[in-house]
Amino acid sequence: MTTTHSDAANAAQTLAKILRLERQGNFRNRAVVGGLDAFLRRWQAQLRPVVGAPVAYADMDAEQRGRWVAD
Repeated sequence: MTTTHSDAANAAQTLAKILRLERQGNFRNRAVVGGLDAFLRRWQAQLRPVVGAPVAYADMDAEQRGRWVAD
């Protein structure tokens, strides 16, 4: 499957919305069904330029998640 600019832009916009919800929910990893890691795995190819290497968001505490989201 070929990734288009539109796919990447849509994934990045969705990620931004999810991260806002995470911030509002005190970084409890509940903004998306299955947790943020599942979303990142699903859209890894499109989000690599934005997110970089895969992360283990579920393994972070709330403070670490807050820093990662801010970055």
